[in-house]
Amino acid sequence: MAKYLSCGKWSKSYIDILLSVICLLLFKSFFGYTFDGESNYEVNIFNNEKYEENFLIHQIFLYLFCIVLSAAIFAIQNKENKKPQSQNQKKREINFNQFSLNAISIGNDISLISEKKFKSDKPKYSTIYVVKIIFIYILLEQIHIIFTKYFIHMDFWMIQLYILSFMNFKLLKIEIYKHQKLAFLINGISVFLKITTVILTFIEGEERKALYVKYWWTIFFAIVIYVLYSFLLSYIFINIKELMDLKFISLHVILFFYGIIGFLFCSFFCTITTFISFKNIQEDYLFKVSDNNNRVYIDNFKIYFYDNLYEKNITDIEIEDETLTCFFGSFFFSIYKLLLFKIFQCLTPLHKVFSYPLYYFLQKILFLFVCIKKIFTEEKNNYLISKLILDLFSDFFSIIGYLIYLEIIEINFCGFNYNIGRNIILRGKRDSYLYDANYGFLGEEEVTDSDNENTNTNSTLTDMYD
Repeated sequence: MAKYLSCGKWSKSYIDILLSVICLLLFKSFFGYTFDGESNYEVNIFNNEKYEENFLIHQIFLYLFCIVLSAAIFAIQNKENKKPQSQNQKKREINFNQFSLNAISIGNDISLISEKKFKSDKPKYSTIYVVKIIFIYILLEQIHIIFTKYFIHMDFWMIQLYILSFMNFKLLKIEIYKHQKLAFLINGISVFLKITTVILTFIEGEERKALYVKYWWTIFFAIVIYVLYSFLLSYIFINIKELMDLKFISLHVILFFYGIIGFLFCSFFCTITTFISFKNIQEDYLFKVSDNNNRVYIDNFKIYFYDNLYEKNITDIEIEDETLTCFFGSFFFSIYKLLLFKIFQCLTPLHKVFSYPLYYFLQKILFLFVCIKKIFTEEKNNYLISKLILDLFSDFFSIIGYLIYLEIIEINFCGFNYNIGRNIILRGKRDSYLYDANYGFLGEEEVTDSDNENTNTNSTLTDMYD
């Protein structure tokens, strides 16, 4: 089996991907999540049912925790900088030896920066540009939240593999190799299964679940929105990577901008929605926060902080559950965002997108584990079970596709491993030694050593391509 499949070069940063998925799963579990819009089957650690529709206010808490975490990191680093010069100098030398400038996309050469230049050059970037990039990123997050409320199962996150690869090819002239094309094909199975899930939702005919079930033509509107969203999100991911690698903006600075802009944006938006309401709406996908006069809102400060306490007879246990939900959920969200930006810094945007299928697969496994008894004992769950199985397989095929594309799994037959990064480096070393030997740039001893190394390299390559 090892002759046909092998593991690629392991990076310690891959642990950050797994940790980010775990933190995101914990965050979702605290605030609660369902599958297929079925409120009867919900995974949540605390029961905050009477508060769960206040998504804008919850996001204010999320961004606030990001500000607190970034401030804490800044305080720790500031404390470290005040230590004796000898300790700081030693750490700087160690850190510099480990420092490298990652390429914006996978496949680029890694460029090293000299210590003198690194110390003398100050970060040159426009604060307005950073604010603009982070603001667009937050705006896209809000669009995605609203989109999924109206168009359930239309979240085709797997197409970002194609979009990022296309942008790398067009903007950075990075060629798409044979093993990556195989990854496209396998990921295409995931897209097909996702489309099947949408078709089943349409056949099921539950208008409360998705707008396209009620108005079939809106599905084309949803496709256009999501494709534009995916392109813009990929562009923002690349720009965040650039801010970190080329402008030397640290993690805690990015996290602080993210937290403060998100906090201000959601606070402003929620203030506006507090005064915008509709009456006697029976079924809606977004306006779900209601008062005692049957008026519904997207979200409302007054209902959350006043009406729930004094007019809806919320118990102390419910208040305690909501407090714990907001605290722990926001805490894990801030850690997740920190790890996400760290993935951008140490790896590539494609590695961040790779976390999507991992997260959704584990999310559905947890959902199945918690709700399996109710799902298979209650009647009329055939559509839910079918869609759950389809989505699990969709996530699984997408995981395989990303593993192959990112060269975490190497396929050692039919030439699929010819242009993986490791073998390109081996060929480069071999050609370099042959060139130096032929043109007399190497001494006699070096030529002998080079010949031995070339023999070993050729042997390795022969074994790999057989």
